[in-house]
Amino acid sequence: MRANTAKREIRVQTVERSLMILEVMAKQSASLPLTQIGKLVQLNLSTTYRLLNTLCRSGFVEREKGTGNYRLGLKAFLIGNTVLQRIDLREIALPYLNALVPDCNESVYLAILANQNVIYTDGIKTAGPIHISIQTGMGVSACQTSAGKILLANLEQEELTSIINQYFQDHLINSSQEFLAELHKLRLQQYFIGISGFNETIHEISVPVYNHVNHCAGAISIFYQQSNANLREREFKLLEQLKGTAFHISQAMGHRI
Repeated sequence: MRANTAKREIRVQTVERSLMILEVMAKQSASLPLTQIGKLVQLNLSTTYRLLNTLCRSGFVEREKGTGNYRLGLKAFLIGNTVLQRIDLREIALPYLNALVPDCNESVYLAILANQNVIYTDGIKTAGPIHISIQTGMGVSACQTSAGKILLANLEQEELTSIINQYFQDHLINSSQEFLAELHKLRLQQYFIGISGFNETIHEISVPVYNHVNHCAGAISIFYQQSNANLREREFKLLEQLKGTAFHISQAMGHRI
C-alpha cells in the first residue's frame, strides 16, 4: 500500500515539476538552453532533461534544431489562446470596480472605444450623498472625454490619424496636429485628468487597461466634483487608487509588463 502511495506521489511531483518548467518558459521571450531551465526551476540537469523530453513528445515544448534550445510548443499556445479568448473585460473588471468605489467614495465607470466614440459600458455609483450619474451604453465622441482620449492615445498610428482627420472635418477639434501631440503625451503619461465632457463642474480621471497582447482593451474612470476642497491632493490619491485597480484588471486579463 505504501509503495503505491509513493508512486502516486512521484507522479504528482513529476506533473508539478513539468508545470513549473512550462511556467518558467512562458515568462521568457526567447528559447532557453537546458542548463538555464534547470537553474530557473532548481532541478538537476538529468531530471530537467527527462521532463523536457516528455514535454517535447507531447507537443508542449519544442527543441530548436540549430541551437538545441527549448521553447514552448504549439499545444501550449493552443491551450493559452483558448483561455485568453474566453476573457471578457466587463466580467473581469466589474469586481475590481465594485471594490474600488467604497475606497475612493466616488463614481467609477468602465469605457471602451467603438469607432470614433467612447462608450461607458458600466458604472458603479458611490453610496455617498453626492454621486455622479453618466449615461451608459451611449456613444460620445472620444475626443470630448478623458477616457476617450486615453483610448485614442493607445491606438495604432494609421487608425488614429484617420479618426483625428474626421474629428477635424466635423469641427470637433481645432487642430489635428495639436490634438495628435496631446494624445502622444497621454500615451507616455498613461493617465488623463480633465474636466468631464458631460458637466463643467465634474472632473474625470482615466487610465487604460491592457490585455494579454499588450493592447489597450478599455479604460476606467473616476468622476468627482470639481469643487472639492484640497482638489490637487484629492486628485493624486484618486489617481493612485485608479492606477492600482487598472493594474490588477490588466494582470487578470493576462497582461504582463
